[in-house]
Amino acid sequence: MADVNWSHGCDQDHDRGQLFLVGALALAVTFVVLALVMNGVIYTENVSARDLATSTAPAIEYENEAKSVAATLVATERGDDYDELEATVAGGLSAWSNTTQPFGAVEGRLAGVEDTTGSNGTALAQDTSDRNFTSVNDAESWTLATDVKTRDAWINATPEVSEDDIENETFADLTDDGGPFYINVTDGGGVDVTVFVYEDENSDDACVAVFDGDTYENSSCADAENIYVDLVDGTYGENSIDQSDEHGWLQVLERAGPDHTLEFGNADASDGTYQFVVDAEDDDVESDNFGTDPDAEPYAERALYDVEFQIRYRSQNVRYEATVRVAPGEPTYE
Repeated sequence: MADVNWSHGCDQDHDRGQLFLVGALALAVTFVVLALVMNGVIYTENVSARDLATSTAPAIEYENEAKSVAATLVATERGDDYDELEATVAGGLSAWSNTTQPFGAVEGRLAGVEDTTGSNGTALAQDTSDRNFTSVNDAESWTLATDVKTRDAWINATPEVSEDDIENETFADLTDDGGPFYINVTDGGGVDVTVFVYEDENSDDACVAVFDGDTYENSSCADAENIYVDLVDGTYGENSIDQSDEHGWLQVLERAGPDHTLEFGNADASDGTYQFVVDAEDDDVESDNFGTDPDAEPYAERALYDVEFQIRYRSQNVRYEATVRVAPGEPTYE
């Protein structure tokens, strides 16, 4: 009779158990390794992203500072010669850039502003607060400029005509002789947006109202006898600093879009100051309505409408170049 060895079967079960345990351990180790690899990849990507953001931040900061300097120069420079204005702005930018070079050398970078060019424009303005808004020839209804883009546009008006309930007034009555002062902005399609400035009959406060076509849209008042209206930001207040929140109904230049026409009506019904910087040369605006004498009011003065320049920034890790355009106080034209 053959011997029966039960221990042999037990050893097989034992071996299979060991193999199963080893396989499970191998899988566990594999999963741990994969997790470590994935974590390493994610960490590397995050560090790389942070390093990239950190390294490009100085270049963006330099560009923003250059924009700020250019905006100040473009907003303030006026003159008799467009080439000289462009040279003045370019020189101012270069001078600012040169002052930053010693600090850049310490930080291991090289940055500069180059190839500054400007487009010609005209500042249409009045500075005498006790003069009304008539033309230099005392016209009460007159055109400032035709088919232009406008930036940096505001009025500071003290109205002389009162209205009790402008919401229920007809557009025809308001624009008729004897009505309040108004600014008419006509887009290329002939659609009018009209801004009226008037005195509230009940409070004596200066107020502003907007009509879209001949339909009343909205109005509001400043707690003062005059009202400063920013026609780009769509704000109003007693002065340029004390301004309301932005109102879309008052952003009439953006609503009109480029290639609009600016007109004043009932200009004898308010005193005050204003400015509109347009993208037309002084010979192309309605020059007969403005004075040429330096002391004349209102006046048209040469200015740059915008400037473009090249930003170049170099460091150990970054090569950055950009073409920058600056038009201070310009609406968002499509």
